[in-house]
Amino acid sequence: MKRFLLISFILAGTLGNYNGIAQGVPVYPIPSYNVLVDGNATFREDVHKPGFDKSKQKRWMHIRVKPKGGTQLCQATVWVYTLDQSTVLGPFTVNCGETLVVEIDDREWGVLAESEEEIITDVWITTGGKGEAVASKGEAVASKGEAVASKGEATPRPINISN
Repeated sequence: MKRFLLISFILAGTLGNYNGIAQGVPVYPIPSYNVLVDGNATFREDVHKPGFDKSKQKRWMHIRVKPKGGTQLCQATVWVYTLDQSTVLGPFTVNCGETLVVEIDDREWGVLAESEEEIITDVWITTGGKGEAVASKGEAVASKGEAVASKGEATPRPINISN
């Protein structure tokens, strides 16, 4: 319950920040590439952008974590959530050099990335017809609600939510 409240608090603060009400967690559009994450960062679909495709095609959220400096020892905790916060997937642990791939539906989505180290993060969405993802070579694609990473697997950590 405490973890659920913490995630809700972070997401609520992020939504407030996106609307210019709160300060703290930076918000970036999806897609974003080479974003420095120092602590926390939020990524949100730009649903008001001309050409936003809200089709019923399968879609995949990709989150790539890279080291900022020379070290290869870093990781991020990542949540993928609908902007209305009705669905939260994760937390997932993504190590440097990995790309987390999560199947998403046609709703509007966001990503919360958290790390104790400074990391570089890329977040983007691909779509695919007939159940195939259009993804970069070497990336794995998982079923809805599951996650797979290239160069090793992103590790989901169970979350217990009780009333």
